[in-house]
Amino acid sequence: MTPVAYQKIVAATWALVEKQGLRDVNADSIAENAGVSGVEVQSILPDQVSIILLLVADVLSKIQLCPSPLLSEHDQLFDVMM
Repeated sequence: MTPVAYQKIVAATWALVEKQGLRDVNADSIAENAGVSGVEVQSILPDQVSIILLLVADVLSKIQLCPSPLLSEHDQLFDVMM
């Protein structure tokens, strides 16, 4: 899968979740909205848990932790998640 196709899948997933809620989002609807092969989407998003993990991974990829000498890595991660 190309990086462009992956980004289309991520964008389509977010759009569908916003439009209809997570419950009704599946690989077929993502593929249709992303303009990507259903087989390709099904290979990385076979179930609802995979869709959730895709969204979490996207959020985490956008978070930049600012190191603090006063906090452990664990505490910094906790602050981001809260």
